[in-house]
Amino acid sequence: TTEIYTLSLHDALPISALALLPPERIQEGKDWLQTKARSEPAKRFMEFYQNYWIDKWKPECFSVFNRTIRTNNDCEG
Repeated sequence: TTEIYTLSLHDALPISALALLPPERIQEGKDWLQTKARSEPAKRFMEFYQNYWIDKWKPECFSVFNRTIRTNNDCEG
């Protein structure tokens, strides 16, 4: 089944900033953010983030640390 997560801006913005970290620091950053998650949707989203972005894709694939172009959207770059 598909679950819909309703995250507050307070929860969502820090998660998006993880891609700005060096790949070797993303797990540490996610773990720290997870200790701050208070709502159930935020906790579930952190589990999803771990399982999908960190375990499946790996931080080296999505970290934009030290990259000149930090988007995959040619209109933005």
